[in-house]
Amino acid sequence: MGFKHLVILLPSLLLGSRTEFRLSEKLSGYIMKALNFMIPDNFKAIRGEMVAGYMVKMAMTTTDAVTIIKSVEMLRDIR
Repeated sequence: MGFKHLVILLPSLLLGSRTEFRLSEKLSGYIMKALNFMIPDNFKAIRGEMVAGYMVKMAMTTTDAVTIIKSVEMLRDIR
């Protein structure tokens, strides 16, 4: 398609408000928050706003042709 850069973000469960109600996501969010200390970093829930901010950051700074970022990398970089 002619893009200079491609950034693929692979977040885990996204937290945040939605227009529609999704019971399973709501319950998963509560459980993951409560058990956060036991969950490996790559599977921890992450706020949608954090992922959006990371998207902007990567769009402005990346120089690689293709970059794939997992949740664990976003969480470590945001902290």
